Amino acid sequence: MTTMDTRGSLTGAVRTESPKLQMDGGDFDGLYRDGDGGEEHFCEWDEGMCDEVASYYVISFCDDPDCKADHKQYYCMRHYALELARKLEHLRECPGYDDADTADARRLVTLRHIADWGHLTGIR
Repeated sequence: MTTMDTRGSLTGAVRTESPKLQMDGGDFDGLYRDGDGGEEHFCEWDEGMCDEVASYYVISFCDDPDCKADHKQYYCMRHYALELARKLEHLRECPGYDDADTADARRLVTLRHIADWGHLTGIR
């Protein structure tokens, strides 16, 4: 069996120990649950990996009126600002507004993109 060294190139070294197959515990059910428990969330930036703890959130509504899913995304401060800027930039040219001929219809189009945003309570 070959292994990878720290620089990412393959070496001919033979591995003498078995790989660890079990995970070290953890509460995976509560990892992404929000509420009064004070769980930490990690940044959910979708254009790359970010291992920062999230301190902000963005909520959007779904197009499906029967959808009961929580459409809340968590971001670190930097990616929160970038996500809000990306959403605002999209709203300037969003085709959803083409058919929205009333203030309520335009409001619904906006809420589908961004219904609420802000700082997570208790993290400062």
